[in-house]
Amino acid sequence: MSEQTACAAPDAATKTNKRIGWLAIAGLCVIVAVTIALMLRGRASGGGTAVTAECNANNYAQFAFDGDTLYFAGYPSVSDTTVELYTVDAKTGERQTLASGQALEGALRRFRLCGDHILYLAARAENYEIGYLTKDGSGTGVITSLPMRGDATVSEFDFANGVLYYLYGGTLYAQKTGGGWSGASGDPRTVAQNVSSFALSGKKLYYASNTGVYVQKSGSLPEQIVPEDAAAGIAVSGKNVYYRNPEGIFYAPDDGSHAVYAVTYDARVTTFCVTDGTVYYIRAVSDEEKAQLASDLAQNGGMSESEATELLLNVGHLFRVSGTGGTPVSVGGRYMAAFYVGAGRIYYKSFLYSHTFYEYIEE
Repeated sequence: MSEQTACAAPDAATKTNKRIGWLAIAGLCVIVAVTIALMLRGRASGGGTAVTAECNANNYAQFAFDGDTLYFAGYPSVSDTTVELYTVDAKTGERQTLASGQALEGALRRFRLCGDHILYLAARAENYEIGYLTKDGSGTGVITSLPMRGDATVSEFDFANGVLYYLYGGTLYAQKTGGGWSGASGDPRTVAQNVSSFALSGKKLYYASNTGVYVQKSGSLPEQIVPEDAAAGIAVSGKNVYYRNPEGIFYAPDDGSHAVYAVTYDARVTTFCVTDGTVYYIRAVSDEEKAQLASDLAQNGGMSESEATELLLNVGHLFRVSGTGGTPVSVGGRYMAAFYVGAGRIYYKSFLYSHTFYEYIEE
């Protein structure tokens, strides 16, 4: 049978491997509880390393899994306001805080796994910081810092072969390090401008710009795969490049054919991932349903409807469909705003501004 579990306190997390969630800051606890109750009301229960990493990156980079350990960014208890990086043993359910995570001092925003290291994004004072932790938390370092600006944020980042790639203010940069995991060496190189998403796979770099979807092999010029001006959420599975646009989710083989195939036509797709030949995606709720949820939340949570509407950003239902296209199937019937598929389970947040994580097991 399908299951859903969550947890607010850290001591409870060590009692069962099903309980791995934790609440956001104390001021939002009541809002979180009300929101979850409203969202679940009347609802019935219902691979490859590179692909898994992109699943994480395309869903706000709050989750990760390496085969033995689950990684989460969140708050340790309802009284804390400092986001830390936690690990949960996939077999025993034992939860720990990474020792070096303390050095992030609540600045952690996003993270992703890169081999034996954790690449993270932090926000300190007037700068964004891209740095790394060893997976056991024994070592840490900063690769580069970027100024905070109203028109420029760091939305995606990755590291491979001594090069840091990051998407900052719509421009994709590549910056060499001094060798291995160390500080930046020299100035960053501009790869492409007006970029919405990118992904690394082997020795290839894929990205979506305002003129199309491209692949760039090591030492070569970019080659256009698809002349698509609104592609986002790039993910690579095998030799297929997946992306979304205002019409739905599509894929294009990386074989020079410039062919494009539809996975699903759905104008309300927000985020998606590809794993084991299956595409999972969130379909945003309709405007009418969102308005009703916001009204209920405002009434029960003591806030304005505009504040409630903001909390419901990207909220929708999870669906899955074959990676080669087909009829989408609802997964669980729950409301969620970000998700991650790993270890045979689905981990999700009911809305983006919460750090409460839920685990769902498909039937």
